[in-house]
Amino acid sequence: MKLPVEITPNPLLSSRVEIRYVLNIQPDEVVGAFYSQFKDVFPILRETKVSKDPGIADELMKFAPDFLMSNDKYAIAFNGNAISFENMGDYQLWGNYFPFIRTQLSTLIEMKIVRSIQRISVRYVSLFEKQLTKESTFIKIPQFNLEGYKENLNLYRTSFNPSNDPNVLLKVQIVKNARASTANEFRIGTLIDIDACREFSDIDLDDNIFEIVDNLHAEEKRLFFSMLDNAFLQTLNPKYDRI
Repeated sequence: MKLPVEITPNPLLSSRVEIRYVLNIQPDEVVGAFYSQFKDVFPILRETKVSKDPGIADELMKFAPDFLMSNDKYAIAFNGNAISFENMGDYQLWGNYFPFIRTQLSTLIEMKIVRSIQRISVRYVSLFEKQLTKESTFIKIPQFNLEGYKENLNLYRTSFNPSNDPNVLLKVQIVKNARASTANEFRIGTLIDIDACREFSDIDLDDNIFEIVDNLHAEEKRLFFSMLDNAFLQTLNPKYDRI
């Protein structure tokens, strides 16, 4: 299946590549270590405002970033348990985004503060401002087909393992009437959230980490476009030849 490199208008809300790790430095040394290495590329440093509400699951809070460093195109968010890479503003396309990630991960490797990797994930969240339906938009979404009832898609959640790599887990959510606030506007529509990840008992940063990130992106992208009906895809003005 030939996959587009770009669709317009771009429905992407967020794109995040996250590395969960074990560090060999103390928690109070983290911000200083990262700032000294990344400040020339990311001159803006701020503390995030993530709620520390004890009612939120500890496992989720463990990986919520404490600090964010950014420039006009990209950002890194981090704490003592994870680092993530994000676009700031317009999506830069994977041909630009991946070299950026590779460069920053190389810097992280050179810092020699990461003892091991626990999880790598590539997560893309898109919002289509028209309400999508399983009949005209998606293919192969299960339905009950109960006599005397009409089924409406409000929330669909599932997961997949690619047949060519069962170690990869792709977690999918489709949410109808989702609401999202961006820097400039408030949007409502159908949300598609795909999180492609691999977990590890222990790997080093040198163990094909760049290849793993690139492969997770490829699996996430393949699944996203495989879910869409071809007639609907054509309404998104797909481009196949841009690098």
